[in-house]
Amino acid sequence: MAAKPEKRSARKSYQNDVGFIARNVKFDTPSVGAVATIACGTLPAGCFITSIAVRVKTAFNAASSNTLQVGVTGEGNKYAELTGTPIPVGTTIFEDYIGEVLTQDTPVWVRYAQTGTAASTGEADVVITYVPAIK
Repeated sequence: MAAKPEKRSARKSYQNDVGFIARNVKFDTPSVGAVATIACGTLPAGCFITSIAVRVKTAFNAASSNTLQVGVTGEGNKYAELTGTPIPVGTTIFEDYIGEVLTQDTPVWVRYAQTGTAASTGEADVVITYVPAIK
């Protein structure tokens, strides 16, 4: 006799959901230029990252250079880096990311560095999606 298929409600998730961490960052966010001070969030141990997206909503307009980085302690641009003079509105990075499975909780940081005449505008959204540890 054939096994009966398991019945599952359409409105209840029986799978691990995709999680995300996100951060809006502006040119004048306090301490935005310091290393490892603006938290995007913490990726949980055992997860693997599925995508990374950065979308510039308002141009970062410092006179000489503008660099927006998304990374971890010791590797500030591990996940993304945008550079430009300026970094224009609409600049977007979206990458499918097939990376390592994280062995420990991993804080992710956002940093905006500038040189020359200070920026008077700049805003971006950062989103990292991940699948939690599958058990």
